[in-house]
Formats: sequence, structure tokens, C-alpha cells
Amino acid sequence: MLLARYDPVTERTQTLPDHTKGVMAIAGKTAQEGGLGETATLAAMLHDMGKASAAFEKHMLEDGPPCVHACYGARYLRHTFPMQSATDVWLQYIVSAAICGHHTGLPDFTAPDGTNSLEEKIFTSQALYYDEVVPAFLAHCFSAREIQAQYDKARDEFAAYLLRIRRQVSQHTENQIAARQFYFALTARYLHSALIDADRWDAYTWTVERQPEPPAALPLWGRGLQGVEARLAGFARDSELACVRGAISEACTAFAANGPGIYQLNVPTGSGKTLAVLRYALKLSEQEGYRRIFYVAPYRTILEQNAQEVRDALPECLAVLEHHSDVQFEDGEDDSERLRAYMLAAERWRDSPVILTTMVQFLQTLFIAKSASARRFQALTRSVIVLDEVQSVPVPFLAMLNTALNFLHEMWGCTVILCTATQPKLAEVAIPVRLGSPANLVPPELQTHPVFRRTVLIDRSAEPPMDSEALGAFALEQHRSGSVLVILNTRTAARRVYEALRDTVSPEALCFLTTSMCSAHRSDTVKMLRERLNAGLPVLCVSTQLIEAGVDVSFDCVIRSLAGLDSIAQAAGRCNRHGKSGRPMPVYIVRSADEVLDQLPDIYLAQQAVIPVLEAYRENPERFGHSLLSNQAIDLYYSRYYFLPENVHKQLYPVDELYTSTTLYDLLTENNTAKNALAEHGKELPNHKVMNQAVDTAARLVQVIASQGRDVLAPYGDKGRAIIAALCGRLRPDELRRWQRKAQRYTLSLFDKEVGILRERGALHPAGESGIVYLSERFYDARLGVQLTKLEQETILF
Repeated sequence: MLLARYDPVTERTQTLPDHTKGVMAIAGKTAQEGGLGETATLAAMLHDMGKASAAFEKHMLEDGPPCVHACYGARYLRHTFPMQSATDVWLQYIVSAAICGHHTGLPDFTAPDGTNSLEEKIFTSQALYYDEVVPAFLAHCFSAREIQAQYDKARDEFAAYLLRIRRQVSQHTENQIAARQFYFALTARYLHSALIDADRWDAYTWTVERQPEPPAALPLWGRGLQGVEARLAGFARDSELACVRGAISEACTAFAANGPGIYQLNVPTGSGKTLAVLRYALKLSEQEGYRRIFYVAPYRTILEQNAQEVRDALPECLAVLEHHSDVQFEDGEDDSERLRAYMLAAERWRDSPVILTTMVQFLQTLFIAKSASARRFQALTRSVIVLDEVQSVPVPFLAMLNTALNFLHEMWGCTVILCTATQPKLAEVAIPVRLGSPANLVPPELQTHPVFRRTVLIDRSAEPPMDSEALGAFALEQHRSGSVLVILNTRTAARRVYEALRDTVSPEALCFLTTSMCSAHRSDTVKMLRERLNAGLPVLCVSTQLIEAGVDVSFDCVIRSLAGLDSIAQAAGRCNRHGKSGRPMPVYIVRSADEVLDQLPDIYLAQQAVIPVLEAYRENPERFGHSLLSNQAIDLYYSRYYFLPENVHKQLYPVDELYTSTTLYDLLTENNTAKNALAEHGKELPNHKVMNQAVDTAARLVQVIASQGRDVLAPYGDKGRAIIAALCGRLRPDELRRWQRKAQRYTLSLFDKEVGILRERGALHPAGESGIVYLSERFYDARLGVQLTKLEQETILF
């Protein structure tokens, strides 16, 4: 009897045939959604062939030395089936990569130095028992004839899939060879994703002695649509703004008749966008038989706010998964079945019809090497994907993301909605996204309806920069007429303005928000801020741009330090947000003398792009319809921003970690780095054409979040101090994980320079054996967050 799994506690065993058949069934059904069900079944059939050895059985039953098993199925594939055509070559390379990488990650097909990495994986010298494994597997699991039959089915399927790629890519106007190669890289990731999800899921069901579930029926989209429409019907239509919001929602729903595609939803802030796009997604999903709806937000603040709105609108029959790093459960629930169920759903993205997640998680799912992220990739098939605030996508990801979105639509039939009030020109960059026709869910007359003219932008950026005292005085002058929000680009500048106001504004009315505060601290501050604003109490808030990230607040006046036009528009969205004032309220654009942007090149480049737009507006406001937030102004801004010399090359994600400068886009397409390395030795790339991508190298070089130095645990409030005390004690592994999870909302990121200063002053300490560093209480202020100088004892009360 060949074994796949053994539990030394209960002495239960799972046979290799049972495990293999279970994985085949799951992988086949999963990949069928993307048109590769037979191909995934072939990969699953052979993925654990290497376990058919006495050495592996000894490893399991007697705790013998570990032995390689992932390469045997790939080697059998190569030895048994001749590469008679390009289809055979590409099929075998993709299936072999999935098999070899189902534990360690998808390998490079060709490494940047020209090494044929996949061949090395397949024919590794560590595969010592090939002559033993093959006959045992053929005798006890599948016969050679059964494997041949599955190979033939996979080959026919893959030939049709290749034809689809060629037909789709032939319509592209940009580099078709690169697009086809990128599609192959994503296809390899998809097959790998389907295999590892099936392998992990079968292992899980065996471990918990749970019967595999039958294929899930299509979600009850119609009932969800009824729930959203009932909620919308309950909103009063007693104002012009409410009526226009209703018209936008109706236009979105009607647009579903256009079918799948990549579209834009370009509407101002406060237009009811969340429920309007949800209504559209439900209607389209019911119409097209989609399996999932994804809502992707750039920041957790937007996600948390909109997740509650989505839950309130949907009936219980449509489960909502909110997936991001700060998801919390009530005290005492952290080790419960609820947490385990959440973690499993977050790993798979298959068990909930509606998934709300961050752009970080989405980009990681598309590109990074981590197996938990790669596993989720398979769930994107046959879905609606809503990308909210799409202008926030980092420039280095533009080429890769645009190509991936094209792939999701063209190969998997997904619909993608690009949502924002300031639509970037993603269809005009170097590697464009391929928009449908018509491109916009909402007609122009609703996008620019006069009811949304709730603010007036007053450009004072041509005036000399203001220092903190002058800017504080200007804010105080505006504060006499109502609530004021001041947004700066750096923490230092914000802190100085706050200090300039501290002696002239009452502590209750003066508010401060920056990333020097941990997430829990910021959440408490925003809650207090909303309560005062809703009660009509005076507020003067000084913040960095984090408040623009979907925080639903409304001020009478906003003062914004010079930034990109998209940031200025987001800042304006915090002013007179619901149009309660009978006239447009002021949003001032100013310059701060205290901002140093050496460490913030993206903000500096955005400034360089917006300055010519502001100059053009001053010279001829009629050209822009007398609005700095008009489509004409926004189009001009993005035309300049994306085509700044510093940003053109950056769109391909340049990396310098290799021995020669290259881009991630090149590594996932033509791999010129490997080509050049081989040419130096008079050699050429291996003759398998579109399968030379360095997929593993690219996945390991991707940084979705740029490192800022060090994460530090803040002693904020009773809970923050309790977490630090617990982590400093002796904890069991399960207790440690629970407290580490609680610590997430009390953790913040510091720059390397800040970490160095705090270390010199003895402010940072290790929290037991947790690997977490915490900050001394005397370096954390109850209003300002982290301080680089020691505080007096009386200032640290919470």
C-alpha cells in the first residue's frame, strides 16, 4: 500500500491513490473555470508520483530523512511523451513547472543568468528512486494507458487554449510577442495555483476528517440584487443630490446589458459609488453566471468603511469575506472555529461569493512568490473585479497590472471596473489596458452634474511657500468660519503646523492624524473627529494625506499642500462632502516651506506634473470649464504625470538587484537579461520560445509595499500595553500567534533613520521571543504618536 499522509497521533493514513484522485477532482473542477480542467487534472495525477517509494514511506512512518518527491511526475512526463509539436513543448513545460513547484513555488523556466532552471528541477540529482517509483506508481495508482489518455485530453484542451491566446493577443496594438509571453506566465501561475489549492484542500479535508464538498451552486445573485435595491429604495429622494445618486445607480445597472469587459466608473466623491457598482456587479453576475465578486480598495480605511455598507445591503445568503491584515475578532474568539474558518477562506478566496480586499492583497495574488498568495489566483476566474480608487496603483505596477487585467478579461471572461473620481489614462500608457466600448458605466452628463460642484479650488501655489507659523495662522483665520482640515505631505510638516496651533486652539477642537500613530490610535481619533463634526462642534484637524484614503468626513474648508491633482481631488472630497452648504466651499492649494520630499519621490513627481496644469488654468480657465477638477484638467495632469521621464521606464517595474539592470515586465516576457547573459558565451535561449520567463525571480523581486525600515509595537492605551506585557511573557506557540494577531492594530512602520535614533536613546526593546520590537511608553504621545525625544511622565496618560 502506497501512502500519501500519516498522522502519528491517531495512526490514520491516507493512501497515495486516494489523495491523488482527490486532488485530481478538485484541481480539474477548479481549472475548468479557466478552460484548463484537463490540464490541471494531468498535473494533479502526476504531482505526488515521487511518494511511491520505500524511502518516502520510511520518512513518514519512521521519521526517516526527508526525500524529494515533487520532480518525479515531471520527469516521467518528459521521459514518456515525445515533444512532437509546439503544443507538446508548452504543455509539458507548464505542467512540469506546476508539479515541481507545488511545495517550493513556481520555478523559473529560464533564470536571468541563462540557466535552464526548470530542467534542473526536473532532472535533479536528488531524485534517487526514479526506477523504483515509476513501476510502483503505475501498478498501484494509474496505469500507463490511463496517464496516456489523460495526456491526450490535456493536449487537445491546451491546443485550443493556445489558439485562444493567439486570437486575443493578435488584437493588441502593443508588443504582441511580449503580451503572449506574459499570458503564458499567468497561465503557468494559474495551473500552479489550481494544483496547490487542490493539494492543500484535500490535505485539510483528510486532516479534519471532512468529506469533500460537492461543487458549489452559483450564488444567489438575484436575491442579493433585491437586497441592494430594497436598501436603495429606502433612501429619501428629497434633494437634487439624492436624485442624481439614484440616476447614477440606475445607469450602472442598465450598463450590465453591455456584457463583460473592462470598463470605467468615473463619478465624483459622494455619488453613492459603492452601492451603485455593487448593484451593477450583482446584475451582471446573475446575467453572466459569474461565481464571485471582488471589491478591491487601496487602503484599509476605505475597505472597512465600505465592507459595512456592503454587508448591510446584502442578504445572509451572500457571505461576505473581508480580507486584509487587520481583520479582528472579539476578545476570546481568536482561537475559535470562526478564526480558523476565516483563515481558510482568506487562503482560498473560493468559499465566499463576495470578497472585499486591499490592493496590496490583490497585487500579491497576481504576482508574488508566497504560496498563500499564489494559491488565491485560481479564484479570480469568472468574476467581477471592482478596483476602487484605481489612480492609487503604484506606477511600477502599471504594465504588469494592465496586462494582467487584459488577461483576466480576454482569457477568463472576467469583468473589471476601474472606479475613481479622477480616472487615470490607463488606456494610453506604454502597456495599455484594453477598455470596452462604451468605456464608461455612467454618461458624461451625470459625471459632471452641477450638483457635485460642492467646492471651489483656490490656487495659491504660485505664492511663496508658507512656514508652519504662517500656515497655522492661515488655518486659524479660516477656522473662525467653520471646521478646517489642513493636509500636508510629510509628518514633520504636519507636526510643526500642529505645534504652531497648539496654544491658540482648544485641545478638544484641535486634532492630529499621521502614520506616526498606530492604526488603533488613528481609528479612535477619526471616531472622535466624526462625532464632533456630526455634532456641529468646532474642529481644526492637521493631517498627512492618510485622511484622503476614504475617511468619510466633511469639513467647511480644506487647505491642501501642493500635490498631484488626484490627491487634491481626494482632499476636496473631505470638504462639503454631502453638499449641505448652499454654496461651494473653499479648498486652498498652498505650498509648505517645511516639506522635504527627498524620501517621497512619488509626491515630488506628482508636484512636477501638476504645476504646468495649474499654470495653464491660470492662463485660460475657460479651457477647463472654470474647474480645476474638470475631466480636461485631470486628463492633462495624467498625460504629464505618466510620461514624465522618471515615470516612463518606471511603468515596467525596473529592478537593479540582478547583475544587470532589467524590469519585472521583461523577466515575465522576453527575459532579455537571460538572452544577454547567454549571448556573452555565444549561446542562445532554449528553443521553447514563449516559455523562457524568469517567473520565480520576478515573483521574489516584487515589492507591493516598499519597506520603510522597521515595524514597532506602540504602547497605545490599556490594550497596547497589555499586548506588550503578554508578548514579553512566556507563551505557548498558539498563544504567541494569538497575541501577534492582536498586535497588528497597535503596530506602525518607522523609517530606518527614526529606528536608529530611537535605538540610540534606548527607546526600543524586544518583546520576549515574539520577534516584535516595542516602543517605550515615554516615547509615545497620546495625541501625536511616536516621538523621537523622551516625553515628560505626565504627557503619556491615555
